[in-house]
Amino acid sequence: MKNTISNLIKKIEETEKNIEFKKSGGIHKLEEIKSQFSKEINRHIEAFYRKKDLVREAFKQKLQLRRFKISFLRQLFGTKIRFLLSIPFIYAMIIPVVILHIFLEIYHRICFPLYGIHVLKTSDYFVFDRQYLTYLNWYEKFNCMYCSYCNCLLSYAREIAALTELYWCPIKHARRIHGTHNQYHYFVDYLEGRGYRVKKEALRSIAKKGKADGNIKEEKS
Repeated sequence: MKNTISNLIKKIEETEKNIEFKKSGGIHKLEEIKSQFSKEINRHIEAFYRKKDLVREAFKQKLQLRRFKISFLRQLFGTKIRFLLSIPFIYAMIIPVVILHIFLEIYHRICFPLYGIHVLKTSDYFVFDRQYLTYLNWYEKFNCMYCSYCNCLLSYAREIAALTELYWCPIKHARRIHGTHNQYHYFVDYLEGRGYRVKKEALRSIAKKGKADGNIKEEKS
């Protein structure tokens, strides 16, 4: 892993030396390296989770972990007033979140097949496993499931939106934006008008397959 990361860092340094940052081609190259770096890190993280079954480990250590459990009443009386005042606003968010989920699923299940984009597996995005932790009381477990649902839904929605954007408008912004989604590096550069026209169908095929097959080929205009 260290060698892979070192090689990617060297690529970034070489790219910085050999390109002018004002040219869109250089920025595009750096975006590709950034994507490679992110994929490599994710691959190693996934390998770790596959190797070590943390849920099974939690069951094995449940007696040891239970020592760190705090009762709900003890936790409640130790909570600051300003946190208690925020509770109605926290749980009220479930209303727009559920509405978002309903409409998102309707769009996802109807429009993606019409576009030819693969339908996402919900099990890849929605994970609920914190309730197995014995050092959490019932209220903490409930809150963890609530937070898991909201954040997993946003990750799910982000990927649906990312594939939609890749299919319909794969153009990078003029300014750098933070937290770009994992399809963004495929997008054509802001001033690449010809590239947008000739690569659009190839980019749509990436959205349909979920990945690129080698280099993006330019379509005949």
